[in-house]
Amino acid sequence: MILRRDCKGLTLIELVIALGLLASILALGYALYFFATSSFNRGETQSRVQFDLRMASAFITKEVRNATSLALIPTPTAFVNNNNMNYIFVRDGRIIHRLNGVETAKTDAIIPEPLIFRLHQLTDADNIVRNVLEFTLTGRLAAQQHSISTEVFLNNLHGLSIQDNHAIRYAKP
Repeated sequence: MILRRDCKGLTLIELVIALGLLASILALGYALYFFATSSFNRGETQSRVQFDLRMASAFITKEVRNATSLALIPTPTAFVNNNNMNYIFVRDGRIIHRLNGVETAKTDAIIPEPLIFRLHQLTDADNIVRNVLEFTLTGRLAAQQHSISTEVFLNNLHGLSIQDNHAIRYAKP
């Protein structure tokens, strides 16, 4: 048998080595793609949770800061039929705002546990006692969880009793 040196082509070993290298490169590329996609999805989920909580915290702060009356109540089942009263509470994992009998969800269903509002008092440097509404919003979506704690000085309310409860009933000027 005579081997010819002028034959062009690949031997079986060269072909197997080339396919092995190609498979390794494709496997590495897939792993990087999968890692990047899952990281992006986690970041997007965390961003949605943080955005919802920031918007809800800002909404609650804006609504109650200048309230003319405010009471913390258990989660409302029967509402006072007074068009001047507003309510903020959690139902089905959403922060709900009730105004004139119309309920509006302020977040997606991300609040996994009951929300606790706390009224307490702080004395400032001038020995003025100020009423403060404190709450911590904790949101969870998929495996992402985030919390925001907020304290709101109640500008128009004085002498409120210290209490904790699940919902806010308030009137605005």
